Amino acid sequence: MRDLGVVLYAEPVTGDEIRRLLGKVPAKQCALDPASTSLIWQSIFHQLSVIFAICLYSQSCYLPATQKLAIVYHRLKKLIFDASKPEFCQPIFNLSLLSKLLERVDYSEYYTC
Repeated sequence: MRDLGVVLYAEPVTGDEIRRLLGKVPAKQCALDPASTSLIWQSIFHQLSVIFAICLYSQSCYLPATQKLAIVYHRLKKLIFDASKPEFCQPIFNLSLLSKLLERVDYSEYYTC
């Protein structure tokens, strides 16, 4: 195996970091969310300990099966293209609110300056 000379290590996420990232997650509705977006946002800060635990588990390469799902739509790159050919389509991934947060936690841990 080839040594790339790069070691990826993420510091454990903190509660303050989760609160900060929650403010940046778009409040869009997804069919994978367990409730409407407004209900989730009303109770999300009461559930921070659960969200914190899920974020820590995701950093240790464990992710709940419910967070491994996405709804994928295809959109034409340009209206002049043929919709029957996949190479002209762009995939759009619709993720649950918690999956969006986990994605931002991972991104912020590895790509902070």
